Amino acid sequence: MERTSAETPVPAKVIETRRDERTIIVVNDVDFITMHNILYYLYTGCVNLHFRGKKTGPSGYPEPADPFSLYRAANMYMLEELETRCCHYLQSTLHPENLVERLFDTPECAHHDRIRNMYLEYLKKNFESIKKTEDWEEMWLGMKDCSEEQVAYKSRLLLEITNQMSFDAN
Repeated sequence: MERTSAETPVPAKVIETRRDERTIIVVNDVDFITMHNILYYLYTGCVNLHFRGKKTGPSGYPEPADPFSLYRAANMYMLEELETRCCHYLQSTLHPENLVERLFDTPECAHHDRIRNMYLEYLKKNFESIKKTEDWEEMWLGMKDCSEEQVAYKSRLLLEITNQMSFDAN
């Protein structure tokens, strides 16, 4: 079952069945591309998560991974080195234009303190640039179109941010 990174993960459910002398394991808690990258990583130590454009690899090389989905899966499967690699990638590719999407449009961040805190620190350090982006404005103006859960998540996050920040009177 394929899902987007914005969906709530389905609880881990592994089913084993016999068919043609093979064991089939169905994993419902990670999308196909992310799982392909995880398995490729376990065999080769590599994932399709590159800083400079799309790389082509040998036969069987996975499609580009969503870095946050890969981080979540690495965390869930206790692959600490891959988790650290994903965290480094997320931090290295963070900029004012993508902070809002990564933090406010990804409620799963609330369950991953390492990533969430990294984003909050970046927001505090770069608030002057972030507040001038279209995404920041659209996040505020688009709240009326959000689900109750999204509004609750964004509101809690904004309250936390404003409680942590000091604003000059200038």
